[in-house]
Amino acid sequence: MRTALQELVGLEVSKASLVHDYLQVFFEGGAILNVYNVFHLSGGAAGDGGAPPLDASTLAAVKEEVQEVELTFSNGVVISIDMRDEAYQGPEALELIRAGSPTVVWRSDDAPDDG
Repeated sequence: MRTALQELVGLEVSKASLVHDYLQVFFEGGAILNVYNVFHLSGGAAGDGGAPPLDASTLAAVKEEVQEVELTFSNGVVISIDMRDEAYQGPEALELIRAGSPTVVWRSDDAPDDG
């Protein structure tokens, strides 16, 4: 069974931006991934406003582990999201919003919360 993040693989990014202290990635079809935890960017320089250069790239792969989530894009950019307790800047690490599906939230208990 594919995870909520794995369902995004193959979708094109329409926009990525930093909003205050978190990253927002907009995908085709209306899905939005909010990254609240500390993250690291590799394979590309940050664009305007510090956001990763993801526009028109496709999410190529997702690797989910207890301490890190890694998102690899078709343009070579990799976003590594720290999932350790000390990386939390609030109660949520990630939030995935998809039209017609429940919102998925990753919290410090390491289990995504559907709904």
